[in-house]
Amino acid sequence: MQPRKSTADLIAMLGGGLIVVGVVVLGAVNTLTQNPHLEQTNDAGAVTAEPLVPPDLRAYIVLAGLAVWLCYGVYKLAQPAEPIDRQRVAPADD
Repeated sequence: MQPRKSTADLIAMLGGGLIVVGVVVLGAVNTLTQNPHLEQTNDAGAVTAEPLVPPDLRAYIVLAGLAVWLCYGVYKLAQPAEPIDRQRVAPADD
């Protein structure tokens, strides 16, 4: 039986979800809709094609996920070690 996940663990999973959404899902949306990943301009500097999901929005979503992971890591480092409740059994002498 696996131990129950704490609230901090669930929040860390949310951070991982944000990273997956920002990188994989929104990248796939841009690819499947055949939009470029960056703005394309002509020689005059006019924008000719834009991505469906702006790259700065994707970057902020990934950054938010990394910030959640950073907070989780600091929390886990600051948390005291849990005591072990098991009794030690001496090895049997033969």
